[in-house]
Amino acid sequence: MSEQLRPLFDERFTEREREAMTIESRFSLLVAKDPSSDCWIWMGNVSRKYGRFFSGRRPMIGERAHRFAFEIAHGPVPKGLLVCHRCDNPLCVNPDHLWAGTSAQNNADRSAKGRSTSGADHWRQRHPERVLRGVRHPMAKHTAAEITEVKRLIADGQRLVDIARETGISKDTLSKIKRGIQWTSI
Repeated sequence: MSEQLRPLFDERFTEREREAMTIESRFSLLVAKDPSSDCWIWMGNVSRKYGRFFSGRRPMIGERAHRFAFEIAHGPVPKGLLVCHRCDNPLCVNPDHLWAGTSAQNNADRSAKGRSTSGADHWRQRHPERVLRGVRHPMAKHTAAEITEVKRLIADGQRLVDIARETGISKDTLSKIKRGIQWTSI
């Protein structure tokens, strides 16, 4: 960690001094200002990409650090709204980079910035060669030859029950193969 992004940690204070601090003071001890991006980076506990601050309002689980920062600067978050990032940095707690919006607004913001994880922008669409399907998947139970034979038997009109008995492949899997849901790569 660079020196310019090093926060002042609680170890610098005695327990008595920490108890005398306001919640806002304790919060600011865990924030480092990044001069290159104008973000205030959360240096405390992190859970699922987002900072977690233990203010005492929600004992044991804490609360999202960016949400707490928004409330300090702008007051309570209106019911049903999220605290969203303009800078797209989940560890940023700079109130100037935060805004309250609905889930739909947050999703629209994400899509407008090209960070959508669905449709043509999804990595599976951009890199289909990386998707492990069929025999390339590490959990695959059948070989390409077995699936080719099963598809031939299905095309010949054999009943799925008979194919299942003959090959040991479940009727459910055979039905999905027949309907083009599984093993489409072969």
